[in-house]
Amino acid sequence: MPPPNPLISLTPLRVKRGLVRLAEMIWHDERPLDVEATAPRAQHLSLATAQQLARRPVRPDSAWGRLFDQRWCRVALPPGPRRWLRWDEQGETTLYLDGVPFYGFDVAHRVCELPAGAREAWLECLCVQSALWHPDALGLSPGGNLFRSARLLRRDDEAWAAYHDLNCLSDYLLELRTREHPGVLRELNGQTVQPALTEVSPLYRRLLRGLDAALDEFDTRGVAALRRTLADVYREMRETAPLSRAALTGHSHLDLVWLWPEQTGEGKAVHTFANVNRLMALYPEFRFAYSQPASYVAVGRRAPALLRAVKARLRRGQWEATGGLYVESDSQLVCGEGLARSFVLGQAAFRRLTGRPSRVLWVPDLFGFSACLPQLMRLSGVDYFFTTKTTWNKVNRFPHSSFRWRGPGGHEVLGHVTQGVQFNNTVAVEQLRAASHQNQQADLHDEFLLPNGWGDGGGGPSEEMCERARRLAGLRGLPALHWDHPEAFFGRLARQQARLPAHDGEIYLEHHRGTFTTQSRVKAHFRALERALQLREAALVATGRAPDAELAHAWRRMVFAQFHDYVPGSSIPEVYQQGLPELAMLTKQLQDRTNTTLSSNSGDACLFNPLPLARRHLHRGRLLELPPLAGVRLADATVVAAPSVTVRGRTLGNGRVRVRVNARGHLSALSVDGRPVALAAGAGDLVLYPDQPANFGPWDIDRHSLALGRPARGPGRISTDAAGLTVTRQVGRSSTASIRYWLEPGSTCLRLTVELDWHEPDTLLKLHFPTAYRGREARCGTPFGSVLRPQLSSSPQVEGMWEWPMSRWAAVSDDGERSGLFVVTEAKYGLSCHAGNLGLSLLRTPAHVGYEEHAKGYAWHLSRIPRPAVVFTDLGRHRIELAVGHHNLTAPRAEQPAALAETLFTPVLPYRGRPLPAIITGFAGGDTLVPAWAQPLGRQRWRLRLHEVGGQRGLIRLRLAEGWTVRKTDLLGRPLGRPLPTGRMRFQPYEIISLECARR
Repeated sequence: MPPPNPLISLTPLRVKRGLVRLAEMIWHDERPLDVEATAPRAQHLSLATAQQLARRPVRPDSAWGRLFDQRWCRVALPPGPRRWLRWDEQGETTLYLDGVPFYGFDVAHRVCELPAGAREAWLECLCVQSALWHPDALGLSPGGNLFRSARLLRRDDEAWAAYHDLNCLSDYLLELRTREHPGVLRELNGQTVQPALTEVSPLYRRLLRGLDAALDEFDTRGVAALRRTLADVYREMRETAPLSRAALTGHSHLDLVWLWPEQTGEGKAVHTFANVNRLMALYPEFRFAYSQPASYVAVGRRAPALLRAVKARLRRGQWEATGGLYVESDSQLVCGEGLARSFVLGQAAFRRLTGRPSRVLWVPDLFGFSACLPQLMRLSGVDYFFTTKTTWNKVNRFPHSSFRWRGPGGHEVLGHVTQGVQFNNTVAVEQLRAASHQNQQADLHDEFLLPNGWGDGGGGPSEEMCERARRLAGLRGLPALHWDHPEAFFGRLARQQARLPAHDGEIYLEHHRGTFTTQSRVKAHFRALERALQLREAALVATGRAPDAELAHAWRRMVFAQFHDYVPGSSIPEVYQQGLPELAMLTKQLQDRTNTTLSSNSGDACLFNPLPLARRHLHRGRLLELPPLAGVRLADATVVAAPSVTVRGRTLGNGRVRVRVNARGHLSALSVDGRPVALAAGAGDLVLYPDQPANFGPWDIDRHSLALGRPARGPGRISTDAAGLTVTRQVGRSSTASIRYWLEPGSTCLRLTVELDWHEPDTLLKLHFPTAYRGREARCGTPFGSVLRPQLSSSPQVEGMWEWPMSRWAAVSDDGERSGLFVVTEAKYGLSCHAGNLGLSLLRTPAHVGYEEHAKGYAWHLSRIPRPAVVFTDLGRHRIELAVGHHNLTAPRAEQPAALAETLFTPVLPYRGRPLPAIITGFAGGDTLVPAWAQPLGRQRWRLRLHEVGGQRGLIRLRLAEGWTVRKTDLLGRPLGRPLPTGRMRFQPYEIISLECARR
């Protein structure tokens, strides 16, 4: 026998050629199929409807459709044993057999085995790019979705298996090669000298020798001999006791809207669910988890039989429905009650799907994680938190893989971040090694969670991924692999929870900071709907009525708009062309129903205060005292004596607030009740920043932009009126701005109305309030509660936080928070704060999503809406409402910024009808515990939500009208302790409190 090949340095090239040979052997007996199709339509139709429509033959290599169109195709299937269908099209297609979605075709899923006896196939085709991150996702053609061909194939199963045997070892070899030869590219180049084996590991040499011997068998004895020899190589390469374990879970991150509108997102859910269901039939060990109940609802509506199949998989334990929220909601821009309702709706939906609530908050792609999330999770039965998004940080690496996440009030959940990878994983060798080696707590818990599958409409996991999982498990240096569900993984991790490191407070994402401000109109519409829901529910509580189906629908749609690419402004124009009218319509419907609930054909003129806070309201020149959640007859309203507003030159006053504006139109002095606010020069200055981030324009504000600000230095024209003064000036090249400073009698804050005619593309506009306050931290509102953030340079972590989210209010102060400046806004969410200079982000104007680097996934030339003449967001007219004042943490409840963010911008409702007596007669103590929302539960039964906003603990007494009982519950209505007969209760810092009130 001749000696073996001595030049095993050439083996990688030989392996590469062997894979090509095997790939050519897998598919054979190709047979083209005739296809006929319905006309493309913008409105998606069901299969039953499509089957009644006329069809025409389809030519191969023909393009069709406008962007997001649907068409249905029919294919007659000739009889025969073991047939595979190859559907080659740029877009996304779902195969229906016997009227049920069977498989999802896309760039990552091209071939499907047909069941015996199938004689007819229907295919739902969508004109949209699928699997955006797949290397074959190259965009749609200029003429539409290019259909290349439909073919019937047969598969050589031995060649298929041999290909994956060799391919997995090839990936393993190439990954080892890059470590053995630093600086050598992973891509093989056969036209240059191959790296010498002068100093390499024995493992690498053994692998090269084993593969060379296996290919000898392939060359001389064929595929079966190749597989037998490769089996020996696998045995030799296996680790007998791997030090790391990967819990693989099938995953398909699905953006409900993003580069497509909602209707197309629903089609993507059907497409993905069908593919996963089929994969489970082929690979019994495969496990898959999907989060968002909104998608299950959509699948149930579009394909009921498929949802029944999914529920059967849930019962068998192959599929897990978990995620906590109804959609993967943004956690920083939505109000606290809205975020709570996403948990409530989500948990109710998971209970309907599986018989129990979800235990995992699954949010792989949120743009930051609010500090109030751990407490909301605990109050809704969610124990575990998972994301991969922190791997996007730009300056500071998130330090943990497995950790205890504690909110500012100490509420703790168990968290896991899969380091080294993101969420479109493919069971690749380099992904397995990266996630294993970057598991920061591997010394305490040797297991990590690894989601795998093509997301964003890519159909999820593939057969190739399942084949790799079977082969790569436990190879030397790689983790042991097993398919499992997230909740089971966390159950094992929980045994080590007490030993894990802790992360306290918010999880700030060093990325996508622009989404706090992008698409100002979207955020304004969204906030208006939140407010309309608040008013509608308050009216039902005050009148003792139960919620209805219309209200439930409005909540579902508002929560849908919380999706993390909707309200942040990071979706294509079609999403908002459809979404903003819906938000406005729902707002109008709720307002009309609220007025109907309050009004009657006869009665007196009344005013309704929809907030659970007492407030003062200026009505026709009279300052009235309005109790919480009450309708007061105008004739009986308590009138409060207050000095009128005075305007003298550039000075305003109302007896409590005194304001002076200098000749340039800037705030030069502000005092409240004789306490001066330490303003610095330039307060009230509009500053323009060139906004050219390195990547992801609609998402990002980069640090260099904030070093390039240019104050608006045009001459200001000052005019006065009875309640204030207005400064008007040109800003930028083509825009104008006016700022009206105004006061109301009795008010403790200065109101500002900013009106903009804005025409500055790629520009960020901030309104700055520089001060002398040097406290180490500034306080920002969060959906519930608040968070302290460092405002003085001290570390890379501080430098990495150059733009912050806020839930409509923030304050900068001296240490101790007894003196400072607060700003509250109607619907603004982004700010910067450094060394006392608070910069409120008003507008930014990047290109619309789809007209930047995501253009490949958004074929705007095929869109049914005209291409905008200007592709930049938020150009045009804007009206922005805000207020500033003196911040004192010990101020009365009505003067807390969190309370002012409600009372200043929530209208008092005039109506004609009967007065509505106050249910809440008062609060005693606990001024930082702010009542936020009144939720109707049934007739004469409701829930009051409160949240502590200043990091204080104490005792409060809630006084209710005679005949009401109260008890504390969690978000799901489960009792927490005994009833509170006196209304007295202790509260903790940042606590979210739910009180269920009922008539005796």
